[in-house]
Amino acid sequence: ELPKAVSTSSSDAGSSTTASSPPKRQEKQTKQGPPAKKPKLSIKPDSSSKKKDNSAPKAPEAASQSSQKTSDVPVIRNAAVLAPMTKIRKARCHKVLSALRRRQPKNSTWFLKPVSDSRFIEDYRAKIQFPMDISTLTSRLDKDEYSSIGDFARDLRRIFGNCFRYNTTMDDTFRPVATEMLRETEGLMSLFIQKPEASTSVYPKLLYCWEVCVKALDALLSLKNPGDTLQTAHYFIHPVSFYFGGDFPADYRSKVKTPMDLGTVTSKLVEGTYQSVGAFVADCRLVCENCNAYYKGRHDGAVFTEQAERLQAAMAQQLGALVRYDQSTEGNKSRSASMLYPPAVISKPSGDFLNGILRDLRASSYTDRGTKLTERATAQFEKPVDLNLFPDYRQIVEEPMDLEIVEKKIEEGKYETPEDFEYDMHLIFKNCEKYNVPKNHDHIVALAKHCAKTFRKLYQNKMKNFESRSSSKEIDKKRPRPPSPHLDTSSKTSKKVKADPAPKNNKPAPKISISSNKTGDSTPSGKTSPKPKPKSPVKISVNNGGGKKKSAIDSVAGDGPVTLNVAMARVKERFSGLRSSKHLDPWEQACYRFFRELMRHPWLIPNRSKFTFHAPVSMLFPEVAQAYESKIKHPMDLTTAEAKLLQGGLYEKPQEFVDDIALVFSNAISFNQAGHETGDLISCSYFDAAKHLLRYSRWLSLDYLSAFLVDDSDTCSSLEKEGADTGWKLTTSNRKASREEMENIVLTHPIEQSEVGDRYTWMESECDKLLKSLRHQSDLRYMTYFIQPNWPGDYAAYVSKPIDWEQCQRNLQQRKYQSIGEAVEDLRLIFSNALKYNARAKGTDTVSGRAYDAAVYMSVKLEAAIHKMLLSVCDRMERDKIDQTASDRQDEAAEQAEEDHLRAEEERLRSAWQKEREKSRKTKIEVEKRVEVVETVKVIQRKLPQRKKMMDFDFPFYDEVDDHEETHMEALRQQKLLFEKQKIERAKLRKMAVYLGISVFARMEERARDHAKMKARLSEQLMTESHGNIGISEMKKISPPESTDSKNTAENGCATRDALPFNGSKIGVRSQKVKIAFNGKSRPKNKRLRQRITLM
Repeated sequence: ELPKAVSTSSSDAGSSTTASSPPKRQEKQTKQGPPAKKPKLSIKPDSSSKKKDNSAPKAPEAASQSSQKTSDVPVIRNAAVLAPMTKIRKARCHKVLSALRRRQPKNSTWFLKPVSDSRFIEDYRAKIQFPMDISTLTSRLDKDEYSSIGDFARDLRRIFGNCFRYNTTMDDTFRPVATEMLRETEGLMSLFIQKPEASTSVYPKLLYCWEVCVKALDALLSLKNPGDTLQTAHYFIHPVSFYFGGDFPADYRSKVKTPMDLGTVTSKLVEGTYQSVGAFVADCRLVCENCNAYYKGRHDGAVFTEQAERLQAAMAQQLGALVRYDQSTEGNKSRSASMLYPPAVISKPSGDFLNGILRDLRASSYTDRGTKLTERATAQFEKPVDLNLFPDYRQIVEEPMDLEIVEKKIEEGKYETPEDFEYDMHLIFKNCEKYNVPKNHDHIVALAKHCAKTFRKLYQNKMKNFESRSSSKEIDKKRPRPPSPHLDTSSKTSKKVKADPAPKNNKPAPKISISSNKTGDSTPSGKTSPKPKPKSPVKISVNNGGGKKKSAIDSVAGDGPVTLNVAMARVKERFSGLRSSKHLDPWEQACYRFFRELMRHPWLIPNRSKFTFHAPVSMLFPEVAQAYESKIKHPMDLTTAEAKLLQGGLYEKPQEFVDDIALVFSNAISFNQAGHETGDLISCSYFDAAKHLLRYSRWLSLDYLSAFLVDDSDTCSSLEKEGADTGWKLTTSNRKASREEMENIVLTHPIEQSEVGDRYTWMESECDKLLKSLRHQSDLRYMTYFIQPNWPGDYAAYVSKPIDWEQCQRNLQQRKYQSIGEAVEDLRLIFSNALKYNARAKGTDTVSGRAYDAAVYMSVKLEAAIHKMLLSVCDRMERDKIDQTASDRQDEAAEQAEEDHLRAEEERLRSAWQKEREKSRKTKIEVEKRVEVVETVKVIQRKLPQRKKMMDFDFPFYDEVDDHEETHMEALRQQKLLFEKQKIERAKLRKMAVYLGISVFARMEERARDHAKMKARLSEQLMTESHGNIGISEMKKISPPESTDSKNTAENGCATRDALPFNGSKIGVRSQKVKIAFNGKSRPKNKRLRQRITLM
C-alpha cells in the first residue's frame, strides 16, 4: 500500500493535473542568465500580486542551498568505513563502468559526455553546482584522483542525481531513466565492489527505501496551483541564491540558519548522505519552515507562504505515509534485506565464447601507413615482456598482462563475468601505451591502439546476444534528442521539434479515371484493363473527401485538379493558429496519437497512399464536385479533421473527433455503393477499402482513447452490427465487442506454416514478436520465474500442464502451432499456472509471493501485447483479402473483355466463311484450286513455357503437360479445312473403287471361260470313247435358262453379257444336263459302269 500512498498527491493541497505548457510558461518567468547577474524577476502568481514593485529582486522561496564549502563536503563522511582506493579496487570500479555501459547501452548514452548544448548550458550551470558524467568519471579514475571508494561512489551517483535535480517536471522522460540507471548502478557496485569485500562496508549505502522517497518527491513536484495551474514547488526546487542571480539576500542567512531546498534533498538522497528516513523527512520539512521563517510578516511574502502551506500539507500526507512504513514490520524487513547487498546477476561466459573473441582478434592484421608493410596485429602481445630487454618495465607498469596469461585464465575458468575478461584485454594495450608513449615508440603504440579498437568492435558485437538478462528501458522515440541527459523540458531553451505542415515530396497522387470516354481505369493493383461502356454519363470512384467551407472549395475547383500534397497544404491554410501536439489538452493528445497511428496505415501514407482520403474531392477532382456535393451532404477528409483538432475549440470531446474520422470513410462507402453494385473496378476497390478502414479506425480509437471511454456495461449492449457503415460510440461495451471481433478473426485462423529451419512466414513472425515482447529487458526481472522449467516437487499436484517460455519458443520453431490461438493459449497458461500455484503465498515476501506478483504483472503485459498483435494481424489479413478480391475482380474483367472480343471476331469469320462457300458453290470451282483467303486475326493468348525436350533417361514432368485449349475460332478453321480435304479424298476413292471393280470382274470372266472350255473337251472325249462300248444312239445337251444376275451385271456395266455368275465361295459354270438314250440290247448291265456314266 505504500507506493500508492506516496505516489498520490494531496487533494487537500489543491493539486491538479494539467498539460505541460504551464511549467514552460513559468520557466520563462524565472529564466536567468549567468549566476553573477541579478536580473529583475516579474512574478505573477495571482491577481493580487500583479502591481508589485519590481525594482528590487523578490525572494521566491525560503528554501536554499548551503554555500559551496558546505555542499563540497564528501557525502561519505557518515560512512562506517572509508575504504582507500587501491589498485584492485580501481580495477573493480572500471568494471562497474564497463558493465553499466554494456547493460544499459541506450540509457547510458545520455550520461556519457558533459552537457555542452549552448541553448541551455548557462541555465544548467546555474542550477547544477557539481556537473558529472561517465567520461569525466573515467578520466578522473584513470588519473588516480579518487582517494577512496566513497568518492567514486558519490560521483557516480551524482550523475543521476543531477538529472533528477535539473529535470523537475513530471512529464519529463529522463526521471524514469535516471531511476533505472541508479538501480542498475547499485546492483553493479554491490557485485564488483562490495561482494569481494565480504562483510566490510567500503562505501555508504543508499537509504533502503530510496525509490519510495523519490516517488514522494515526484508527488510534491506534481502539485499545481489552483489559480494559475503553475507548479507549486517551482520556487522550492533550487536554492534561493539561484533566483537572486547567485547570491543570497542580505538578511536571509540571519533568519535562516540551515538553507534547504528540494534539489539539495534529492542530491543528498541519491548520493547516499541520508542513512535514516528521519533525516530525509526533517530536511523536507525544513524547506517549508525556512520559507515561513523568512517571509512570514513581510508585505511581499504572502504568495510564497501560501505556496509553502500548500506544499507542507502535501508533505504531511506523503511523509506521514513514509514514516509509518519505516516503523512498520514491512519496513523493518526491507531494511534488513537491504543489508545483504543484493548484487546484479551476470552470467559467467564460457571458455569457447572468450576463445572465439581471442581467435578473431589474432586473425586481424595491421598495415603501417609509412612502410606499407602488413603484419599480424597481436604478435607483440602474445608473450610477457622480456625484462632483460626492458629492465624498467616493472617500474612503470604495475600489473603486467599479455594474451598468454589471458588464455591461461580462460582455460582455468577464472573469468566470472565478461567485464573481468574485458578489463584484462584493455590492460594489455593500456600498459603498452603507458610504457611506450613517453619513449616515443610510435609503431608499437599504433599497434596497441589498433588492437584496442579492433577488440572493442569484436567485444561489442559478440556481447550483444550474450546475456539477455538486462534491465535497460527503451527511450521514448518521440522525445527530443539533445546532447545532454539532463535536459529540463520546462526550460524555454529546451529543444523543440519542428512540425512538418506538409510533405516535402511533391509527387503527384495516384491518378484516377473520372470521365467515361477513357479506355481504361487505373485499378488498385496498378494494372490497366478495358473498361466497359458506362451506363451513366459520368462515372467516378474516388474517396469521400470534402470540406465544410464551400467557398474555399469553389475557389480551387476552377483551377483544375491539384496534387495531393498541394491539396493538403491548401486545406491547412484555411485554419489559422494550428498548435503543436505538446500544447494540446490530454484528451486532444490522445486523439492526435490515434490520428497519427491511423495515418501510418499502408493505404494512407500520404507520399505513397493507395487510396486518397486526405483531401476534398472537389480539389482533387473538380469535374465531379457538383455531383459529389449533391449526394454527400456532409463532406469530410482526414486533413480537415486533423486541422480542426490542432486549431482547438472546434471539438469539445473525443467523440466528436472520432465521428468526423468515421464520416470520412462512411461518405466513401455511400458514394461508391452504386458503382460497387454494377461491378465497376475502382468503385469496388474504394468501397471495400473504406469499409475496412472504418472498422480499423474503430478498433484503433477504442484502444488509444481507452482512458476516455464511457462505462455502459449496465445500460448498453455491444455493436448492433459488426462492421457497420456508420460511426460508433466510445464505450466500454464497444471496446469489448471489438476485442471479441478481432479474436474471432485471428485466433481461429490457421497459420501459414513454413518448413522447420526456414524463415518464418508473416504469421509465424507475429507469434515470434509476441514471444519476444515478454523478454523485454525492462521486464526480465519478472520473467525470471517463467523462462526455464524449474518446477517444485508438488507442482504437478496443482498444475496439470506445466509450460514455460522456452517450451513455447521450441513449439514455434518446430512448427507445432496450427493457429495463432494455440500460441496465445500457451502463453496465457504460463502465468495462469503461476497464479494458481503461488496463490497461497500472495502478499508475502517470499519467492512464491514475488512469483505471484510477477505473474500478475506479466499477465497484464501479455494481454496488452496480444491486443497489439490482434490489431496488426487483423489489419494484415483483411488487407490481403481485399487485395486478392480486387485482383480476382480485375482478372475476371480482363477475361470477360477478351471473351467478348473473341466472340465478335468469331462471328465475323463465320459470316465471311458462309459467304465464301455460297460463292464457291455457285461458280463450281474445283476443290484443289480453291484459295482460302482468311483474314489474319491477332489473338491475345498467354504464352506457354516451352517444354524441355525429354531425354531417354528423363522422367516426364506432369506439370509440363501442354494444357493449351483450342479456341472456338481455331476449331472452326480446322473443321473447314478438314471438310474440304475429305471431300477431295472421297472423290478419289470413288474413282479408284470403280476401276478396281472392273479389273477384278474382267479377270474372273476370262478365267471362268478357259475353265469351261477345258471341261467341255474332256467331256466330249470321254463320251466319244464310251459311245462304242455302251451303244449310245442319241445324246442331247440341254442349256439352262439365262441368269438374272448376269443380266443385272451387264446392265450395270460391271461385266459383259456372256460373263458367268460370280459366287464368293465357288467359281465355275453350272452343271449342264445331258440326256442319254440307250438301245435296248446294248444297255449296260454292269453296275459299276452305270455309276460311272451317271457321274459323268
